[in-house]
Amino acid sequence: MFEVLLGVQTDPQRIRDIFKDMVNVLEGICSPVRIGASFLCSPSPSSLITVYLAEQEMRPMYLAFRIKSKDSQDIVNFSEKINLKLKDYGVHPTLINSDSTSL
Repeated sequence: MFEVLLGVQTDPQRIRDIFKDMVNVLEGICSPVRIGASFLCSPSPSSLITVYLAEQEMRPMYLAFRIKSKDSQDIVNFSEKINLKLKDYGVHPTLINSDSTSL
C-alpha cells in the first residue's frame, strides 16, 4: 500500500473556504462524503482519499489530503489532479510525506 500526504498551508480563512467547497475541489476525482470535520472518498476500488485539518509541532494548521492506494500510479494521478484544483483556489500544496507498506 502506498501513501502520500499533501498539505496546504495558508491563512485560516482560506483553509475554511476550501474545506467548505471540498465537493467542488474533488469534482472529477471522486464524490466525497463528509464525516464530522473530515471528508472521505474512493476514486478507485483500491484507493482512498481522506481530507482533514491537521497540526504538527512547529507547523501551523494545514489542510491535509492523505491519498492511499495499492497502485503508485493512481497516487501520482490523484495528487496531480488535486494539485491542479487547489491552484484554482490560489494555493499550492506541499508534499508532507510519502510512505509504502506491505500488505
